[in-house]
Amino acid sequence: MENNLITANHTVLEQNLKIQVSSGYIHLESKTQKKIKIYNTVGKMMDEFEFINQKSTNTLSYPAGIYFVKDVSTNKTTRVVIK
Repeated sequence: MENNLITANHTVLEQNLKIQVSSGYIHLESKTQKKIKIYNTVGKMMDEFEFINQKSTNTLSYPAGIYFVKDVSTNKTTRVVIK
C-alpha cells in the first residue's frame, strides 16, 4: 500500500484520479476509465464503481473514520481520513 494520506480539506492527484476530502465527503474525479473500490478499516468494501467517461466525478458521504480508496487499474491505495 502506498503511504498516501488525505485528511480534511486536502486534495491529491494520483495517476489521473483526483481525491478530495471535505465536510464528511470524499470527492473523486477521473479523466480516464478507472475502477475504484472503497474499504473501511476492517476491510469491508463500502463502495465499488467505475469511471467510464472522459471526465467523471463521484461524491460519497461517509461517517467520520479512516477509509481506503483503491484504484484497481493501478493497484494504488490511498488512505483517507474523514473528521
